[in-house]
Amino acid sequence: MFTSPTSYDATVAQDTRRRRADAERNIEAILDAALRLFTVSTNVSMTEIAHAAGVGRVTLYAHFPSREDLVDVVVERSLAESAELIRRWSSHSSREG
Repeated sequence: MFTSPTSYDATVAQDTRRRRADAERNIEAILDAALRLFTVSTNVSMTEIAHAAGVGRVTLYAHFPSREDLVDVVVERSLAESAELIRRWSSHSSREG
């Protein structure tokens, strides 16, 4: 069933609010570890990522059911962080110039 982007965004926001603090920390640790390891090798295993994040494989797969899901979120997060840095730099540069 197709849902509009607005209803999807609202559902994601609601799920995020309900997520426990430890689950949020686990997700951040998984994403950080995945990015670190992917920059060294794209052949890193999900088990290696879980170990580097300090979580079990069950926890990793609970948040990211597939490697593709994890890679998608790592890339989205990296792009969002890069866009924010560019926005800040651009804003700072325009005030100086």
